[in-house]
Formats: sequence, C-alpha cells, structure tokens
Amino acid sequence: GGDAWGGGAEFSTDASDGTRVEDAERGSVEGAADAAPDAAHNSVPESLVSDAVVVESGECFAHVARVNIDGVEGSTIPGALHLARYGGGEEYQQQEPLLSVWCAGASMTRAAATSAWQAAATALSEVTVDSLQLLHGFGRDEVMPGGAAPDPASVRVEPRTQLLVSRMPVGGAHASLMLHGWLFAAFPHSDRKAHQKFPLLCLSSPHNLAPAPDDPRDPRWLPIPSEASAGGGAAVGYADQHVHKDEPVDLGGFLFSEVFVGSDMARIRPSDSAAPSAVWVVALDVETRRALTTLAIALPEAEPDSEAEATLDSSVGAARSNREVAAALSARWGEAAEGVVEELLRLEL
Repeated sequence: GGDAWGGGAEFSTDASDGTRVEDAERGSVEGAADAAPDAAHNSVPESLVSDAVVVESGECFAHVARVNIDGVEGSTIPGALHLARYGGGEEYQQQEPLLSVWCAGASMTRAAATSAWQAAATALSEVTVDSLQLLHGFGRDEVMPGGAAPDPASVRVEPRTQLLVSRMPVGGAHASLMLHGWLFAAFPHSDRKAHQKFPLLCLSSPHNLAPAPDDPRDPRWLPIPSEASAGGGAAVGYADQHVHKDEPVDLGGFLFSEVFVGSDMARIRPSDSAAPSAVWVVALDVETRRALTTLAIALPEAEPDSEAEATLDSSVGAARSNREVAAALSARWGEAAEGVVEELLRLEL
C-alpha cells in the first residue's frame, strides 16, 4: 500500500495478490518465536504511557503513547484503541485521536469501568464459538480456542481505563475499532512475519450507535446492545486483527519491511451522523487473556475549513479532565451530546 498502515483487501486478504493471511502466513503465525505470552503482552507496556497531566481533583490523565510496529524511526500508530476506516493500500484511513489517555487516578473510572467489565464478564460467560458468525476461512479453534470464551476470572484486566475521543474518518458512514498498537506492541521485536489475533469486543452503554445496516448478524459489524440497557447488558462480537510484513528491502544497508494491518471488521456507525456517539468497550485478547477497558467517543466528521471545528478539536486535545471534555462537547452539540456527557461524568463516580 501507499503508506505503512495500508491493510489488505476486504476481511483478511492481502491487497497485493489477494492471498489470505491465514493461508499464506500460517507457518509464521503458528511457529513464531514470540508465540508464548510474555510480560510485554500481559500488561500495559510502559512505552504506551507518557506525559502525565495532573488535574485539579488530584487525578490525572496519562497520555497513551504511540507505538512503533515496523521498527522505522518516527513511524508510529496510536497505542490502545483507535478508529480507522479499512480499505486496501492507500484507502486505509487511520484516524488520529483527538484525545487518548489513561485515566490513572485512584478513584477515577472505578465504578464506571467496573460496571463495563461486569457487563462484559456476564456476556462472555454466555458466548461460544457457535454463537458467533464466523467468516469463511476462519477456523473455530483460531477464533475461540476450546469453543468458549476464557473464564472471566482468569482474565487480567488492565488497571487503567482508556478514554478515547476521535473524529469519525472522512468520507463514510462507519469506522472500525482498531487495537493493533495494544495487541502487537511486541511485533517489531519478534521474528514473526505475521501475527493474527481474534479479540472479543464487548460493547455496553451505547449512545447514538446503530446496528448493522442490513443483516444484524453480519460479523463485520459489532453487535450493539439496546440503549435501554445502559449500565446493564453487553453485546459481544469478534474481529480479525492482524499485522504482516513484506519481504525486507535493502535501503543502502538498512533493511526495511513494510508492515500492513487489517482487517475490515469491528465496524460501528452512528444513528445520527451529526451528533456524537459513545460506547464502553472491553476488548479481550483471547491469546494472552488480558482485557482493555475503553470509553470510546466518536465525534462527527469535521466540517472542512471550519475554524469553530478546529477550535473544538484543539480544546478536546488539550483537556486536562473529563469535565473539560464534557464542557466542550456540551457547548458544541447541546442536547444531542447529553448521553455522551453522561458517560464522561460517570468517570468520576
């Protein structure tokens, strides 16, 4: 692809020749040197945390650092959860977060994140591989080893909660939830040519999110629980998320391998494209049995050349607390942002 983060074609195919990653790279995926979980896989890497900002309450935002997964200096992707719109090669649109922070204080997020995890744990206990709609070519044991989700009691939940605020990608009605910086932070330090995971994604307390536009069981789209279940049940989907390298090229003594990411799954879309959306996401890495909790907020696509929109983005990006983010969204969207603001304020409960 034209940039280092251009994925393959739809689902898990390589844009260059249409070869499925799970077929072409199976030997690399199964026989890789970093197949066993290690310390870097089982906790938030220190490289993902930077720039702690103390706020008035004594809590803090610790900005989620970017992650390098191709080994090239200055080439990074967002750490933790972020939004993108998938397309082959140059059509891949990685959306830079306006704000991506760990809510790292002693009490901030405790109740809200616990509620999201409890909803996820209940839903996970009821999920089996037969309850998921598997795409052609995805093996049952690859998506869910043993046929059932890991026992929630065996899962290591990251101690910090991520707050993500992002614009929707330009030029379309949906975005995908991407986790490559969190799932594959150790990839450049391994001998792998490819790595494919199938994280489970548990969504709860949605605001302004619509179900799949056609078939509600289309696995490219994440299932959306009813807004009436806010604070209650969660819906569980899965996604193919993978990375793979091209053959190395010698650039005057420096060996460079372009890294590609995929795929076209984990889609969400707003009910009202002119209003903000929010949802709690618990992402479970089945391979390492660790979970990431995120309050994900998606703002409408920015109006081009709008000074007001640029000012809003700057305000959100410079926010030092959840209340500053809530105030900025309320000022811009008023009643249309009420549900999203409510979730932001839950971070203090």
